[in-house]
Amino acid sequence: MMSIEQNKQIVRRFIHEVIGGNLAIIDELCSPECLNHAATAAARHGVEGIKRVVAFSCAAQPDQRWTNERLIAEGDFVVIHGIREATWEAESFRGLQPRRGSVSPWSLSTSLALPTARS
Repeated sequence: MMSIEQNKQIVRRFIHEVIGGNLAIIDELCSPECLNHAATAAARHGVEGIKRVVAFSCAAQPDQRWTNERLIAEGDFVVIHGIREATWEAESFRGLQPRRGSVSPWSLSTSLALPTARS
């Protein structure tokens, strides 16, 4: 089992590198059993769900930047709260027709369960 600090470091790296566009390291950072509590039910479980969510996010907001405000962990459960700044370019989001343009700044909290997280 990884320590709380190791789990927090994985999430920090995920936010800065993966959300920054390096999708190739998702398999390195996420275990096959990972759980994204912020995703829809169809994309919540496993690495493939994480890949779908991140690919959509990066395509919808290709210029996104993330500022960490809080990172809280207990065991293998990590919650991140931060500010994401971006320009929205997607046609829709969960069936809604959003206004195109700047969506910054806004706050987002997300949580990931990292069982048997990779080191």
